[in-house]
Amino acid sequence: FLSACGGNLGPGADSAVAEISWHEDVRPIFESNCVSCHEDGAIGSFALDTYESVYTLRAYVADSVESRRMPPWKPDEGCRELEHDISMSQEDIDTVLAWIDAGAPEGDPDLSVEGEAWEAPSLTRVDTTLSMPAEYSPARDSADDYRCFALDWPYEQDMYVTGYLVKPGNVSAVHHVIAYVISEDYVADLD
Repeated sequence: FLSACGGNLGPGADSAVAEISWHEDVRPIFESNCVSCHEDGAIGSFALDTYESVYTLRAYVADSVESRRMPPWKPDEGCRELEHDISMSQEDIDTVLAWIDAGAPEGDPDLSVEGEAWEAPSLTRVDTTLSMPAEYSPARDSADDYRCFALDWPYEQDMYVTGYLVKPGNVSAVHHVIAYVISEDYVADLD
């Protein structure tokens, strides 16, 4: 059983920090940024959808959020602007860290604020759909099964790809996908 207790933050404590709570301030951040992956049946290896689950992992959460490892967003800001950036705002990061530093108070469940549910990105149009020739299941004894799959490109002429969407058959087994253009010579090395 888990219990969280509050106390006096001491003289000079920031009153805004003292008022931060899970239900009013932090829960909406997690629902908007974390829960789509960190809930039962999703790709995250543990749930972050309740006060108890986040409280238990609060040190790990602080490190992951502060370092910007979570939510994962790998593109470099200097490259170009990309749609559907899932990284947390600095304001949300500061709120989560201040909440943890204040002892991660739960607050009043009656004052709970819901976050905005994350919506999976979609494409405005689909010109081509590529499918894997055969289903693949990762090895059961592998913690991280990193694989490359070559998909036949159906066009002879040069084409511009302005977006792509990956739809895995088992979302709990696919953490990320990176697409590359490769030469025909390299395809044999993938088999």
